[in-house]
Amino acid sequence: MFTHTNNKTSRPYYGGLVALTVMLLLNADAVANDAPDAIRSIPVMHQNSWIDFREMLSLGMTIIKENTDHLLFLLALLLPAPLFYNGMEWGDFAGFRLAINKIVKIVMVFLAGHLITLLAGTFGIFHFNVLYAEILIAAGIIIAGLHALRPVVSGKEIYLAALFGLIHGTVFVENMVQVNLEPENTTWQILGFNLGIELMQLFIIGVTIPWLLVLSYNNTFTFFRVTGAIVFTVAALGWIVEQISGTANMAIEIAEGMAAYPWGVMLVLILSAIFSFLFSGRSTKCRESGQKQ
Repeated sequence: MFTHTNNKTSRPYYGGLVALTVMLLLNADAVANDAPDAIRSIPVMHQNSWIDFREMLSLGMTIIKENTDHLLFLLALLLPAPLFYNGMEWGDFAGFRLAINKIVKIVMVFLAGHLITLLAGTFGIFHFNVLYAEILIAAGIIIAGLHALRPVVSGKEIYLAALFGLIHGTVFVENMVQVNLEPENTTWQILGFNLGIELMQLFIIGVTIPWLLVLSYNNTFTFFRVTGAIVFTVAALGWIVEQISGTANMAIEIAEGMAAYPWGVMLVLILSAIFSFLFSGRSTKCRESGQKQ
């Protein structure tokens, strides 16, 4: 548990967390630079199962890197996860154990959801219109953004993650069907593609959530939670307009501009977390008994 009475003991923790974040970001950059462009090209499949596996792993990671809407839903849903809720109000920090437990459940259910539809769609069990799926994904971001403002689906986040995990998987199917799967290597190719998607999502969650937990422990977190919720919601509205009209808009341009500089976003998050811990007081809102999580 963090305290404000001993800054010396907090320094090793922050030093280690900063070092881990930088190391992970550097490794992700290296993988992304070697990965094929998921939008402009599909890798040529080879007979060798290991080569197929590696190329599909790289393709899966690139798709997540280049399509921020898949990440925004999960990040928006996780934004208030460390907090208690009291009726229609977000309250105080719930504690690290409860927060991490809730975050892990939401992430695992979401990943399992899109694995199910990815497998079902790849093997031709069903087909879902991509345009409708993209609109539904944006609608999910709006719901998660509103939830970050007010606990509108409090206690039901896991069901929401499962539902939209299934929807996200239908879009991944479209990337898979463009690949000329080798019959003898289909299992390896699907495994590599899904593993790439899962690893990139887990990587991004892994480098952002620890800093969000630090922020959520302090009374400055309300500002970041509300700001993040508004940004996610506006971006999702922009995506819906773009999907329907076929033209880009200012909201999309801003969202894509921010996504183009992940290092800058992470730096702001890290500095804000450290500053809030060192110079901001613990939130005292909704500490009374009877709080819910």
